[in-house]
Amino acid sequence: SSTINATACDSYVSPSGNYTWTSSGSYKDTLVSAANCDSIITVNLTINNSPTVVLNSFPNDTICIQSSPIALPIGTPGGGSYSGTGVSGSNFSPSTAGVRSHYIVYTYTDNNNCSNSDSTLITVAGCVGINEFENYNISIYPNPTNGIFTIDMGKYDEIVNYTISSIDGRVVEDKSNVIDNKITIDLGNESKGIYLLKLYNTKSSSVFRITRL
Repeated sequence: SSTINATACDSYVSPSGNYTWTSSGSYKDTLVSAANCDSIITVNLTINNSPTVVLNSFPNDTICIQSSPIALPIGTPGGGSYSGTGVSGSNFSPSTAGVRSHYIVYTYTDNNNCSNSDSTLITVAGCVGINEFENYNISIYPNPTNGIFTIDMGKYDEIVNYTISSIDGRVVEDKSNVIDNKITIDLGNESKGIYLLKLYNTKSSSVFRITRL
């Protein structure tokens, strides 16, 4: 027989692998030797709970690739570390990250050496001329959508083209020479996720973020 002291975060697997313990206490485990003899191990176990970690969202979860680096959202408890593509110090650089959605992870380790993490999502869009339609009261609804959504062109009465693509660049729909004031689009057969809608013609170009629920 023998006795060991052990400390773990959240759970502990016994030396034999037969048990998983999730609370502090004194436990017994049995190992069988090559000679088929029992070895009784008493485990004096201390379980520490991992910290609760929260990472706030970015104020705007879509950013243009041409934009300057922005501050990373606040993570609690303080003193943790950030990771993810485009993370540099305390900032996120869209030009470094590239056009797509990125998970930013915040990890914190407490005094018991227990770690936990939380993450948030930010989308980098190409955003060529993102504000050029802004004076025409264009709206997209509902967004987020379960599949069907409408592009209301507002006061804009010229021919437009549009392309809808997934965040990894796959083109879902591509239409040219559309003159309808209200355009209905159905993403019902597409997977849930983020899609980019690009409205453009020879005068203007804008990119909008669509969330498919």
